[in-house]
Amino acid sequence: MTLLQTLAQQVTDRLGLVPRPAWDAEIREGAESIRERHGIDLPDLVRRSSADVDLLLELASHLTVGETHFLRCPVHFRRIAELAGKRLVHEGSPFERIRIWCAGCSTGEEVYSVAIAVSETGIPAALDRVEILGTDLNARSIATANEGRYRAWSFRGVTPGFLARYTTAEGEFRCVRPYLRHGVQFECETVQRRLLRTPPASLDVVLFRNVGIYLNSPALDEIYRGFRRALRPDGLLLIAPSDPTPDRGLFQRIDGPEASGIYRPFSGESAAPQPSAPATRRPSRFGTRT
Repeated sequence: MTLLQTLAQQVTDRLGLVPRPAWDAEIREGAESIRERHGIDLPDLVRRSSADVDLLLELASHLTVGETHFLRCPVHFRRIAELAGKRLVHEGSPFERIRIWCAGCSTGEEVYSVAIAVSETGIPAALDRVEILGTDLNARSIATANEGRYRAWSFRGVTPGFLARYTTAEGEFRCVRPYLRHGVQFECETVQRRLLRTPPASLDVVLFRNVGIYLNSPALDEIYRGFRRALRPDGLLLIAPSDPTPDRGLFQRIDGPEASGIYRPFSGESAAPQPSAPATRRPSRFGTRT
């Protein structure tokens, strides 16, 4: 096994990513970037990455495709707005908080779209009562997300009115308005590591869109079980049409066609749970995001 193949195996074994044909070139590029940034040559990288997960994450950041844009799959954001409106108006005291996690958020457009959906409920100070977290293993993507500055391609499909309400112009960029940036949080972290420190039944919504297609079945099964534990019984799991579907003993699909990708934790009340089986993986182009 070559050194590059050893690195690829470490990424698969420790992060659960599925190898793709382009990995040879991407791992070589990632290793060269690490050498330039940290002065770590290839043999030393192989040795150190077996124990240093941060180095492995930096390498893995060259292996994922951060394709995303604002309001991608609008039905998901409508459901978030409905849930937030119900929670904020009808439940508990003014101190009750809603918690939403965008797992694998890439450069942050999805996270800001969630904040916009919450703000459009029309409930005063809604964002003050909602915690919105975006995580991704790519530190460069998280840096972009924290800046909140995007080119026109990130806003494809949205109206001029949307741009005027939620962004300001800065040269060739559109900048998310400060109140939206202050209403969200970003962290560079794998989904698996975050789940280890997420309390049971503490989340209202998890968005896990165009991420599962990168993962092998053992890693994905572990993550779906973690989401089932972390979500409130009436919470929502939102996935993309191209993502492998969760086990029916963990989640039940709601809202009509499966392509909408809206699931609730399985309660056992409406149907008997199915025998446990790995997540159902749909074919996808080269295993990349679509």
